[in-house]
Amino acid sequence: MSTPVITAWSAVSAFGIGRAAFDTGLAAPVGGVAGNADTREVPGFDIRDVLGPRGTRSMDRLTGLTLAAVAELVGEHAAVAEGTDTALVLGTTTGSAQSAMAFTRSSLEAERPFYVDPAVVPNGVMNRAAGQAAIRHRLIGPNTTIAGGRVAALQALQYAGRLLGAGRAGTVLAGGVEELTPARLWLERNSAQGRHGVIGEGGAFFAVTTDARHALADVLAVRSLALAGDDQEKAMRRCVTAALARAGVPAAEVWAVAPGNSTVELFDDAVVIAPEDRLGETGAASGALQLAAVLSTAARTPGAAGRIAVIASVEHGAVVACAVLRLRGRS
Repeated sequence: MSTPVITAWSAVSAFGIGRAAFDTGLAAPVGGVAGNADTREVPGFDIRDVLGPRGTRSMDRLTGLTLAAVAELVGEHAAVAEGTDTALVLGTTTGSAQSAMAFTRSSLEAERPFYVDPAVVPNGVMNRAAGQAAIRHRLIGPNTTIAGGRVAALQALQYAGRLLGAGRAGTVLAGGVEELTPARLWLERNSAQGRHGVIGEGGAFFAVTTDARHALADVLAVRSLALAGDDQEKAMRRCVTAALARAGVPAAEVWAVAPGNSTVELFDDAVVIAPEDRLGETGAASGALQLAAVLSTAARTPGAAGRIAVIASVEHGAVVACAVLRLRGRS
């Protein structure tokens, strides 16, 4: 099996819409981000303004952010969507929490439980965003949604490798997206595993293929492990050790690490890349934005070509995941 490679990427985040905005924001000494003291939102993101009026009247924010990220990737790199074998894999938490909760509330408050707006029913389906992206961009390969919370984007990258290895796709657009809505804010502040810091939104997508001619990075290994008990640090060390072994890379060769919400000190001398410090807690988009930050950093760092980067993430109480990349160092 050929090694999967990343050939292009796009992002929407509190830095703005598009890869250029992400690169600029990440490279700035003090990133200008949208939001207030405890939120980080995509600045000026209005679904109809960004995507146009067609098909957006009842579209929810998660779907809008997904379509915007995919449109940026396809728009700048049209070749990634050519042919009939382009797949899409979206990492999410539960789809749009706002849509699901609003629909449930309307069924409880209406005169009859079935007196609900049928136009909003599709928004409550977890794979709504992935399906809409495929329809809009005529991606007729496999279409998959993975609900994994914070590790979902890395699991999407892992799934992309499986699709390529099985010959089910020639190119996979893989990524993760999260919305910032009142429903998600409530869940983050009140659920047992909720986060209480700065809450953000956004997403990123990557063109993954086996054609290495235009590679930005080789995806050497992606691993995920279910947690048994609460020993997250032990599980993460096992995950990273297994991924490095699969990649055939000694720990001493790791140049950069994006630890995300992992509390493990994985590599003493590695460069630490932490976009969440400015973008906030971005849920299912976190792994994708970590990967985007690694690629962005490598592109502007002399000598990054050929170096190794590790990306790690934890969905508290459930799963740990990590990825090992060999960077090509080109923009």
